[in-house]
Amino acid sequence: MLLKDYDKNTIVHRRQYSLSRTITLTIGGLCFFGLSILMFVFCIKIFAEGFQNQNRINTAGFGPLIFGLLLLAITISLIVYGYRDVYHCRKRQYVLECGESGIAVITKIFDVSYSPNTGGRNMDMRYGFVLSYEKDGIQKTFKTNACYDINERNYLVSLENVKIKIRKNYVAIDEEFRYEIYKKDSFSGLDKQFYNQKPFSAVNKLITALIFLSIIIFFILLALTIIVKNNVFLFVGLGVLVLMLTAAMLLYIKYFH
Repeated sequence: MLLKDYDKNTIVHRRQYSLSRTITLTIGGLCFFGLSILMFVFCIKIFAEGFQNQNRINTAGFGPLIFGLLLLAITISLIVYGYRDVYHCRKRQYVLECGESGIAVITKIFDVSYSPNTGGRNMDMRYGFVLSYEKDGIQKTFKTNACYDINERNYLVSLENVKIKIRKNYVAIDEEFRYEIYKKDSFSGLDKQFYNQKPFSAVNKLITALIFLSIIIFFILLALTIIVKNNVFLFVGLGVLVLMLTAAMLLYIKYFH
Protein backbone atom coordinates (compact mmCIF):
# COMPACT_ATOMS: atom_id res chain seq x y z
CA MET A 1 0.00 0.00 0.00
CA LEU A 2 1.33 3.43 -0.96
CA LEU A 3 1.82 6.06 1.73
CA LYS A 4 -0.89 8.25 0.15
CA ASP A 5 -3.41 5.41 0.60
CA TYR A 6 -3.06 5.47 4.38
CA ASP A 7 -5.59 7.19 6.60
CA LYS A 8 -5.57 7.43 10.37
CA ASN A 9 -7.69 4.28 10.80
CA THR A 10 -5.64 2.07 8.50
CA ILE A 11 -4.42 -1.00 10.39
CA VAL A 12 -0.62 -1.26 10.17
CA HIS A 13 0.93 -4.72 10.02
CA ARG A 14 4.53 -3.94 10.92
CA ARG A 15 7.20 -6.63 10.70
CA GLN A 16 8.28 -7.08 14.31
CA TYR A 17 11.90 -7.77 13.54
CA SER A 18 14.62 -5.99 11.60
CA LEU A 19 15.19 -7.69 8.24
CA SER A 20 18.40 -5.72 7.65
CA ARG A 21 19.76 -6.75 11.07
CA THR A 22 18.90 -10.39 10.41
CA ILE A 23 20.61 -10.31 6.99
CA THR A 24 23.69 -8.54 8.40
CA LEU A 25 24.08 -11.03 11.25
CA THR A 26 23.55 -13.95 8.86
CA ILE A 27 26.26 -12.69 6.50
CA GLY A 28 28.57 -12.10 9.48
CA GLY A 29 27.83 -15.60 10.77
CA LEU A 30 28.58 -17.17 7.38
CA CYS A 31 31.89 -15.26 7.19
CA PHE A 32 32.95 -16.51 10.62
CA PHE A 33 31.78 -20.02 9.68
CA GLY A 34 33.99 -19.93 6.57
CA LEU A 35 36.97 -18.82 8.65
CA SER A 36 36.33 -21.58 11.19
CA ILE A 37 36.29 -24.18 8.39
CA LEU A 38 39.63 -22.85 7.13
CA MET A 39 41.06 -23.16 10.65
CA PHE A 40 39.81 -26.75 10.96
CA VAL A 41 41.30 -27.66 7.56
CA PHE A 42 44.60 -26.06 8.57
CA CYS A 43 44.49 -27.92 11.89
CA ILE A 44 43.83 -31.30 10.20
CA LYS A 45 46.67 -30.64 7.77
CA ILE A 46 49.11 -29.97 10.63
CA PHE A 47 48.01 -33.10 12.52
CA ALA A 48 48.23 -35.22 9.35
CA GLU A 49 51.76 -33.98 8.60
CA GLY A 50 52.78 -34.72 12.20
CA PHE A 51 51.58 -38.31 11.98
CA GLN A 52 53.12 -38.77 8.55
CA ASN A 53 56.56 -37.38 9.41
CA GLN A 54 56.97 -38.09 13.11
CA ASN A 55 54.13 -40.51 13.92
CA ARG A 56 52.87 -38.23 16.70
CA ILE A 57 50.49 -35.34 17.29
CA ASN A 58 51.95 -31.99 16.31
CA THR A 59 50.96 -29.62 19.13
CA ALA A 60 51.10 -26.68 16.68
CA GLY A 61 47.70 -27.82 15.44
CA PHE A 62 45.96 -27.03 18.73
CA GLY A 63 46.19 -23.26 18.12
CA PRO A 64 44.14 -23.32 14.88
CA LEU A 65 41.78 -25.85 16.49
CA ILE A 66 41.01 -23.57 19.45
CA PHE A 67 40.70 -20.52 17.17
CA GLY A 68 38.38 -22.46 14.86
CA LEU A 69 36.16 -23.48 17.79
CA LEU A 70 36.04 -19.85 18.94
CA LEU A 71 34.99 -18.71 15.45
CA LEU A 72 32.36 -21.47 15.36
CA ALA A 73 30.97 -20.26 18.71
CA ILE A 74 30.76 -16.71 17.33
CA THR A 75 28.97 -18.08 14.24
CA ILE A 76 26.35 -19.85 16.35
CA SER A 77 25.85 -16.75 18.52
CA LEU A 78 25.31 -14.47 15.50
CA ILE A 79 22.85 -16.86 13.83
CA VAL A 80 20.87 -17.41 17.05
CA TYR A 81 20.80 -13.67 17.79
CA GLY A 82 19.81 -12.85 14.22
CA TYR A 83 16.90 -15.28 14.05
CA ARG A 84 15.63 -14.98 17.63
CA ASP A 85 13.19 -12.19 16.75
CA VAL A 86 12.14 -13.99 13.56
CA TYR A 87 11.29 -17.08 15.62
CA HIS A 88 9.23 -15.07 18.12
CA CYS A 89 7.43 -13.25 15.28
CA ARG A 90 6.45 -16.53 13.60
CA LYS A 91 5.45 -18.07 16.92
CA ARG A 92 3.34 -15.00 17.74
CA GLN A 93 1.61 -15.17 14.35
CA TYR A 94 0.77 -18.85 14.88
CA VAL A 95 -0.66 -18.17 18.35
CA LEU A 96 -2.75 -15.27 16.99
CA GLU A 97 -4.26 -17.63 14.41
CA CYS A 98 -4.81 -20.67 16.64
CA GLY A 99 -4.83 -19.39 20.22
CA GLU A 100 -7.58 -18.88 22.77
CA SER A 101 -8.78 -15.31 23.36
CA GLY A 102 -8.17 -13.61 26.71
CA ILE A 103 -7.50 -10.37 28.56
CA ALA A 104 -4.25 -9.31 30.26
CA VAL A 105 -2.90 -6.39 32.26
CA ILE A 106 0.56 -4.92 31.65
CA THR A 107 2.45 -5.11 34.96
CA LYS A 108 5.93 -4.17 33.77
CA ILE A 109 7.65 -2.59 30.76
CA PHE A 110 11.24 -3.32 29.72
CA ASP A 111 13.32 -2.07 26.81
CA VAL A 112 16.20 -3.18 24.61
CA SER A 113 18.37 -0.87 22.51
CA TYR A 114 19.80 -2.30 19.29
CA SER A 115 22.13 0.68 18.83
CA PRO A 116 24.88 2.01 21.09
CA ASN A 117 24.31 4.88 23.48
CA THR A 118 24.91 7.95 21.34
CA GLY A 119 24.95 11.45 22.70
CA GLY A 120 23.54 10.28 26.03
CA ARG A 121 20.49 8.61 24.49
CA ASN A 122 19.93 5.06 23.28
CA MET A 123 18.66 4.70 19.72
CA ASP A 124 16.57 2.04 17.96
CA MET A 125 14.77 1.14 21.19
CA ARG A 126 12.29 -1.72 21.32
CA TYR A 127 9.92 -2.51 24.19
CA GLY A 128 8.48 -5.63 25.76
CA PHE A 129 5.92 -6.26 28.47
CA VAL A 130 5.22 -8.53 31.41
CA LEU A 131 1.56 -9.55 31.16
CA SER A 132 -0.67 -10.79 33.96
CA TYR A 133 -3.59 -12.94 32.85
CA GLU A 134 -5.91 -15.66 34.11
CA LYS A 135 -6.21 -19.13 32.59
CA ASP A 136 -8.20 -22.04 34.00
CA GLY A 137 -8.76 -20.07 37.19
CA ILE A 138 -5.02 -19.59 37.75
CA GLN A 139 -3.30 -16.19 37.63
CA LYS A 140 -0.23 -16.36 35.38
CA THR A 141 2.41 -14.05 33.93
CA PHE A 142 4.16 -13.97 30.57
CA LYS A 143 7.11 -11.92 29.34
CA THR A 144 6.80 -10.90 25.69
CA ASN A 145 9.67 -10.41 23.28
CA ALA A 146 11.01 -6.83 23.03
CA CYS A 147 9.70 -6.09 19.54
CA TYR A 148 7.30 -3.14 19.97
CA ASP A 149 8.33 0.36 18.93
CA ILE A 150 7.74 3.52 20.98
CA ASN A 151 4.38 4.28 19.31
CA GLU A 152 3.05 0.79 20.00
CA ARG A 153 4.38 0.98 23.56
CA ASN A 154 2.61 4.28 24.21
CA TYR A 155 -0.63 2.94 22.77
CA LEU A 156 -0.58 -0.31 24.75
CA VAL A 157 0.19 1.36 28.10
CA SER A 158 -2.72 3.76 27.51
CA LEU A 159 -5.16 0.81 27.56
CA GLU A 160 -6.73 -0.41 30.79
CA ASN A 161 -6.13 -3.99 29.64
CA VAL A 162 -4.97 -5.63 26.41
CA LYS A 163 -6.51 -8.37 24.31
CA ILE A 164 -4.36 -11.49 24.05
CA LYS A 165 -4.30 -14.93 22.46
CA ILE A 166 -3.10 -17.91 24.52
CA ARG A 167 -1.78 -21.25 23.32
CA LYS A 168 -0.30 -23.54 25.99
CA ASN A 169 2.24 -21.33 27.82
CA TYR A 170 2.74 -18.78 25.04
CA VAL A 171 0.85 -15.47 24.98
CA ALA A 172 0.58 -12.99 22.10
CA ILE A 173 -0.82 -9.46 22.29
CA ASP A 174 -3.83 -9.25 19.96
CA GLU A 175 -4.30 -5.50 19.63
CA GLU A 176 -4.62 -3.65 16.31
CA PHE A 177 -2.23 -0.78 15.63
CA ARG A 178 -3.69 1.96 13.46
CA TYR A 179 -1.73 4.47 11.41
CA GLU A 180 -2.76 7.40 13.63
CA ILE A 181 -0.67 6.12 16.59
CA TYR A 182 2.64 6.27 14.67
CA LYS A 183 3.54 9.84 15.54
CA LYS A 184 7.18 9.26 16.54
CA ASP A 185 10.14 7.97 14.56
CA SER A 186 10.72 4.42 15.80
CA PHE A 187 14.53 4.72 15.55
CA SER A 188 15.15 8.07 17.27
CA GLY A 189 11.95 8.43 19.29
CA LEU A 190 11.51 12.00 17.97
CA ASP A 191 8.24 13.32 16.56
CA LYS A 192 8.00 12.67 12.82
CA GLN A 193 7.11 16.33 12.22
CA PHE A 194 10.58 17.20 13.53
CA TYR A 195 12.16 15.73 10.39
CA ASN A 196 10.03 17.97 8.16
CA GLN A 197 11.43 21.18 9.65
CA LYS A 198 14.36 23.03 8.11
CA PRO A 199 17.28 22.43 8.23
CA PHE A 200 16.52 18.96 9.64
CA SER A 201 14.61 17.76 6.57
CA ALA A 202 17.57 18.62 4.31
CA VAL A 203 20.06 17.02 6.72
CA ASN A 204 17.95 13.87 6.95
CA LYS A 205 17.97 13.55 3.15
CA LEU A 206 21.73 14.17 3.09
CA ILE A 207 22.33 11.43 5.67
CA THR A 208 20.22 8.97 3.68
CA ALA A 209 22.10 9.88 0.48
CA LEU A 210 25.49 9.44 2.18
CA ILE A 211 24.56 5.97 3.46
CA PHE A 212 23.26 4.68 0.13
CA LEU A 213 26.04 6.32 -1.89
CA SER A 214 28.76 4.86 0.35
CA ILE A 215 27.31 1.35 -0.06
CA ILE A 216 27.03 1.72 -3.86
CA ILE A 217 30.61 3.03 -4.18
CA PHE A 218 31.93 0.23 -1.98
CA PHE A 219 30.31 -2.51 -4.08
CA ILE A 220 31.48 -0.90 -7.32
CA LEU A 221 35.07 -0.82 -6.05
CA LEU A 222 34.69 -4.37 -4.71
CA ALA A 223 33.62 -5.51 -8.18
CA LEU A 224 36.63 -3.70 -9.69
CA THR A 225 38.88 -5.49 -7.19
CA ILE A 226 37.58 -8.86 -8.36
CA ILE A 227 37.76 -7.97 -12.07
CA VAL A 228 41.15 -6.21 -12.08
CA LYS A 229 42.57 -8.36 -9.23
CA ASN A 230 43.98 -5.31 -7.50
CA ASN A 231 43.35 -4.90 -3.77
CA VAL A 232 43.89 -1.13 -3.96
CA PHE A 233 40.26 -0.69 -5.07
CA LEU A 234 39.06 -2.70 -2.05
CA PHE A 235 41.04 -0.56 0.40
CA VAL A 236 39.78 2.63 -1.26
CA GLY A 237 36.22 1.28 -1.06
CA LEU A 238 36.57 0.48 2.63
CA GLY A 239 38.01 3.95 3.26
CA VAL A 240 35.15 5.65 1.41
CA LEU A 241 32.59 3.49 3.26
CA VAL A 242 34.04 4.31 6.69
CA LEU A 243 34.43 8.04 5.96
CA MET A 244 30.94 8.53 4.54
CA LEU A 245 29.22 6.49 7.25
CA THR A 246 31.18 8.41 9.89
CA ALA A 247 30.09 11.70 8.30
CA ALA A 248 26.47 10.52 8.31
CA MET A 249 26.72 9.52 11.98
CA LEU A 250 28.28 12.86 12.98
CA LEU A 251 25.55 14.76 11.14
CA TYR A 252 22.89 12.70 12.89
CA ILE A 253 24.43 13.31 16.31
CA LYS A 254 24.77 17.07 15.66
CA TYR A 255 21.24 17.72 14.36
CA PHE A 256 19.05 15.07 15.98
CA HIS A 257 20.36 15.03 19.56
